[in-house]
Amino acid sequence: MRSLGLPPPILYLDVDGILLGEDSQGGYGVTLAKHAEEFLSYSTAHYDCHWLTTHCRDGDTGPLMRYLARFADQNVLALAAAVKPTVWCTLKTEAIDLASDFYVIDDGLLQVEQELLARHGLLKRWIQADTRRRPDDLRRVLGLLRLLALAPCLWL
Repeated sequence: MRSLGLPPPILYLDVDGILLGEDSQGGYGVTLAKHAEEFLSYSTAHYDCHWLTTHCRDGDTGPLMRYLARFADQNVLALAAAVKPTVWCTLKTEAIDLASDFYVIDDGLLQVEQELLARHGLLKRWIQADTRRRPDDLRRVLGLLRLLALAPCLWL
C-alpha cells in the first residue's frame, strides 16, 4: 500500500479511444466505453486525475464536458467533472511534470512524445489502452491501476 501522507500519483487521461470507443452495435459512431463509469470512479478516488486530451488543452473543461455529455449520463459526467484540466500547446508531454509520480493513459502517444518519455526512463509510465479496438480495455487498465495502488514498485 502507498504510505500515508504521500500525495496520490497523477493520472493523465485521454478521452478518445479511452473513455469513448466505437459503437459496439456494428455502427461507426462514438459511444461511451464499457466500464467508463467504474474506471472514472476508481481513478478519481485513488489518483490525482488530469485531462490530457485535445478536447481540453487550454485549461478549459467546458468544451470537453459538453462533448462527453453527448455520450455519458449524469453519473459519468459528475465523475468526469472531478478531473482537472491541463494546459499544453503541441505535445501532450508539455503538460506532464516528469519529476512527479505519474501515469498516462492514452491510446496512442506521438512518436516524439514516446521518445521524450523514453529519454527520461519514463516510457513505462504510459499505459496504452484502446477501447476502439478492445472494447473491454478499461477493465484491464483498472486491474493495472489497482495493482499499482498496492505495489507501485512493481511497475517502475
